[in-house]
Amino acid sequence: MPHSAEATGPTPFFLNVIFHGPFIFAMYSNRIEVLVPDIKEHIVGAGTFKSERPCLPDIYSLIGIKTDQSAMVNLDPKHFVLDANKTKFQIASESYYRFILQPLPYRIIPLGLLTLTSLLVLTGNDARSITNPPVFGSAHSFTYKIEVNKDEPQLENMQWTPVVRSGDNVNSINLHIFAESPYLLDLLHPNRDFTSLVAYLAGLSLDAQRPFPQVTSFVPNPDATQYGITKEEQGGLRFILDASPLVPPRICDAPSILVTNAT
Repeated sequence: MPHSAEATGPTPFFLNVIFHGPFIFAMYSNRIEVLVPDIKEHIVGAGTFKSERPCLPDIYSLIGIKTDQSAMVNLDPKHFVLDANKTKFQIASESYYRFILQPLPYRIIPLGLLTLTSLLVLTGNDARSITNPPVFGSAHSFTYKIEVNKDEPQLENMQWTPVVRSGDNVNSINLHIFAESPYLLDLLHPNRDFTSLVAYLAGLSLDAQRPFPQVTSFVPNPDATQYGITKEEQGGLRFILDASPLVPPRICDAPSILVTNAT
């Protein structure tokens, strides 16, 4: 464990694995597998905020977490959640990139909250099987409780040196993972992203509204500060917090899907 800002006393200490971009988060009984499609305009990188490095297509596993994590009772409603028990589909056994988070985290926190011009975001025969929140996260933090001299978080297959940040009465290590485009894009880009994403859920009849509804509001999640996540860290690759209008690539507005009861 690095000691650049070692936690002392009762100060809470968290590891936040923060994903920016469209992903499938498949929740199994003992782990989460994060599926990343091959989207030509996107680049994938990981690391400490503003020091991320590109990573090649591979399987990357979170290791070194030994502290017991309390079971999550309820998921925050600001996610698009697909219950695998409610409809029939097959989760792809392979993906372009795959990140494996084990054990299950203490919390899953939606970040960079978006409001769109339309409340109806998803279409298709299986759209009714997915929660459709009026406000949803454009990024997602998988947050772990950690302890000094016990946990040594690392991302296997990736050279990353954890950096401890202290502030707001909390210590944290934040690992950012981006799968976004750094370039200006057309208005159908979110739809292409979502089509590539849903391809990993074979047999699911699901699409996004065309063209994708425009973003009317971006609000950092204020609850994230208690876990050591700053407002600036909730944006996209080239996000400017006060920028207007909000257009790609400042945020990635194609929604991610969180699959529960995966088997």
